[in-house]
Amino acid sequence: MQLNSGLRFLHNIPHPCMVDFFTELHSRSIDLTVYFQSRHHTERPWPVERDLPFPHEFLPGRMWHIGGRPVQTNSGIRRIVADHDRRDWWILSGYLEPTLHLIAGDLNRKNIPWILLNESPYKNLDASSFRDFVRRVALRPVRRAKGIIVFGPPRDGAYFAARFPTKPVLPVPQLLDTQNLNAIAAKRKPRLSESSTIRALFCGQWEPAKRADVLFEIALEFVHNNEPVEFSFVGKGSLSEYFHKRAATDGRGRIWLHESLDKQHLLEEYEKANVVVQPVRNQGWGMTVTEGLAAGLPVIASHGVGAAEGLIVNGQNGFLFEADDIAGMKDYLRLLIHDRARLEAMTATAIQNAPQINIKVGVDKFLEAFETIRRLSGLTPLR
Repeated sequence: MQLNSGLRFLHNIPHPCMVDFFTELHSRSIDLTVYFQSRHHTERPWPVERDLPFPHEFLPGRMWHIGGRPVQTNSGIRRIVADHDRRDWWILSGYLEPTLHLIAGDLNRKNIPWILLNESPYKNLDASSFRDFVRRVALRPVRRAKGIIVFGPPRDGAYFAARFPTKPVLPVPQLLDTQNLNAIAAKRKPRLSESSTIRALFCGQWEPAKRADVLFEIALEFVHNNEPVEFSFVGKGSLSEYFHKRAATDGRGRIWLHESLDKQHLLEEYEKANVVVQPVRNQGWGMTVTEGLAAGLPVIASHGVGAAEGLIVNGQNGFLFEADDIAGMKDYLRLLIHDRARLEAMTATAIQNAPQINIKVGVDKFLEAFETIRRLSGLTPLR
């Protein structure tokens, strides 16, 4: 697909999966420029590990803290809008960010077309009337957007569709470059010996908010009961000291802790694993689920995780549990530990589906959504 206009993205930080996304877009000879609000975020400390292979700019700005929440402002974005071709389409992310409100106002006044690209708010936030009020106010500029592309499963589009019934709202999967993971899936053998020990993998922040502590206590219980399983925890966070202490005293050599693994060692963890467990209640998308499935592994995750809802077929390539059903998560894990035939069958299905979980599919879906919004707006035809 070729565009006869440019795509200009406003994004917060160079998150690894979005770097993969922009790299794939650029590889398709699309006139692309990405404007990042910052090199990193205080709550999302991903480093820029390599030179970014697509046109981009880091905007000068300032970080504020409002009610304990870090907020980035980049007033220089207005100059960039003023200098750009009116045929360009803008894709704006982060509707709670002040910079988006600055640029959206200018784009609306100049009649330059733009699209909101966003994850759906987490379910647990929707329960707060105050936060929902803040989001309603923040979403007011979206009334002038040409449409909304939501990173998430179909159910996540409902949040925006209910608030903007006249706008096209199109959910797309947020995939990443999974070539190396797909290669692991291609080599994976579903067959297991009855005497083998199952390896369960958790990747993510070692924080109570991610329920890493809940899974860790389950790991201690399973190890204490001499069940044929070992656990690998990859990540870091405030629970690190506690994890190391308990693993040393009670882990019996079957709880492995890995902090700050490089990409090669992370791939090795996926290669050694038999199942991925993601205990978090809610997550907009959830890259660990995507990575596990791309590596040909069954995944156990909550319905509240977007990638799980979008990519797992319950009972076939993983299990879905209700967000607060910790007992259900534990039961599913125990089932796969003891029912080798079930684990082998689910692994075989995950291996078969793995090639469809890659960045090319994700970008195809995004461009299809963009073209639908473009066509409905009657602007900027494709050629």
